[in-house]
Amino acid sequence: MGTVNVQLDRVTVVNKKDEIGKDEAYLWVIGLQVLTPGSDVDGLEFVRAKNPLPGNLGAGLKRKETRVVPAAIGRLQYPATPLGKRALFGVVVFAWDHDRTPNGSIQLAYDRTAATIDQAIRGIIDDRLQVIRDEGLAAVKPMTSPEASAIRDAVEAEIRAVFLQSLGANAPWSLNLDDFVGAEKAVATVADATLPFAQSFTLSLRKRDNIGAHYELSGSLRWTP
Repeated sequence: MGTVNVQLDRVTVVNKKDEIGKDEAYLWVIGLQVLTPGSDVDGLEFVRAKNPLPGNLGAGLKRKETRVVPAAIGRLQYPATPLGKRALFGVVVFAWDHDRTPNGSIQLAYDRTAATIDQAIRGIIDDRLQVIRDEGLAAVKPMTSPEASAIRDAVEAEIRAVFLQSLGANAPWSLNLDDFVGAEKAVATVADATLPFAQSFTLSLRKRDNIGAHYELSGSLRWTP
C-alpha cells in the first residue's frame, strides 16, 4: 500500500485569447491511477474526477497573471496498491476559456472523456494481469509509448464525437461556444513502490499549432509507501 498525491500548484496566463478583457479560464482535471480500483465517479475504476465547470479557477485572468489552483480541483490524494512492484499514476488537464456553453453540456463532455480514459486504462490493466498470470509479477512492465498514444487517440476521438453529437460543436477542439486552449498530462512511473517518489512538472497548455491562448500549469506528483 501507499499514498498518491497529485498537486496542481499555479496556473499562469502566458497569452490570452482576446486582446480586450480577461479569459474566463477553467480546467478539466482527470486523475489517472493505474493502481488499484476505486474512484470518485460511479462506474469508473482508474480515473479520479474533479469539478469541470466554469469558475473552478475563480474569476477571470488577465495576461501574465498567475493564480494558485484551488485545492478543490488541484489536489488529489488517496491510498493505493501498486500493480506488482510498480506504480503508475498522474493527471490529465484540459484548459478552456468559457463563453456561453451550458454547464450541462460541459459536464456531459467531461464525463464521457473520463469514461474513455478509464476504458483505455482498463485494457492496459487486463493486459498486465494476464502477464502476471502467465509469467509472474517480475514480468510486469511500465506503460509503453504506444499504449500512452492509444489512450490519447481514444480520448481525442471521443471528445470529437461528443462535441459533434451532443454539443453541436465545431470539430475538432471546440466546446460549442467555449474555446479549447490546450491539454497535457503528467505521469509518474514508480519503478520501486517500496521507496518514496517525487516529481515536479510544468504543463504548457496550448493548441498544437501554437495559435491562440497559452496557459502554463505547475505541480507535482508524489508517492509515499
